[in-house]
Amino acid sequence: MGVLIIINGACKTISVIQEPYEGVNTEEKISLIQKTNFRQIDRLWIKKFSGEIQTEDMHKKFKGNMRLVKDSLLIISINAAMGMEGIRIYLSGDSLIVLNRMGSNYYRDRVEEARIELSTFLNLALIQNILLANAGMLTDTIWKKIKRGRLSDQNYCIEPIQHKVDLKALKGTTLLKKACFDENTLMASCLLYENRRNETKISIKYSDFIKVNDSWFAGNLNFVAGRGEVVIFSFKVEMGRLDVSSIFPTSIRLGSRYKRVRRLSEL
Repeated sequence: MGVLIIINGACKTISVIQEPYEGVNTEEKISLIQKTNFRQIDRLWIKKFSGEIQTEDMHKKFKGNMRLVKDSLLIISINAAMGMEGIRIYLSGDSLIVLNRMGSNYYRDRVEEARIELSTFLNLALIQNILLANAGMLTDTIWKKIKRGRLSDQNYCIEPIQHKVDLKALKGTTLLKKACFDENTLMASCLLYENRRNETKISIKYSDFIKVNDSWFAGNLNFVAGRGEVVIFSFKVEMGRLDVSSIFPTSIRLGSRYKRVRRLSEL
């Protein structure tokens, strides 16, 4: 059905009873948990994940693994047939490398150039925040909108937020309209964005939180972007076997058999 149904159903608004909740300031507690959780994560190795991506004319399922060095590098490995690596992606703050092992070629350029070709956002910090369910990226003005109260449902939602965010792919002003938090972990469970100029809406929903070495991670991530009642882009990721303590390789070596291409579409 339409993306409006998908998105509006993703964040469930609940009533907040205006009474003290055991003397705890909910605003401060949620804010502290978000910031502490994100701060104590330096590396993340998602040793196994399954994903699904869909656009207006494409639908693919895939499996692989991810390695993240926070604020520095994201490596995504996507399996081909028989579990062998088919594609490997290196994304840093300013560069993108895509290695096609099956085609024996690779792409390497500045992130800005790749963003222009793809006509979409491509930003390490943004993708990192999405993967880590990092609501700590929200500014302090948002936390001020969280009122002291008793949590009366599975999710605690704040709306309307009307906070301007930077999503370069969406022209015009993009607003964070709603943020919901899981009652058990107080981690972000759903973030809803809206761009009034081009009628684009983005929903990011998190569930099945996992605790690894005192840090919370979302076991499932569901990202949906739509315009009007049409889904233009969506992806789902189910994460398994998380490791936050192991050191993993991050270097890349390109043998002589790999040919460089100038555009991502040539891979």
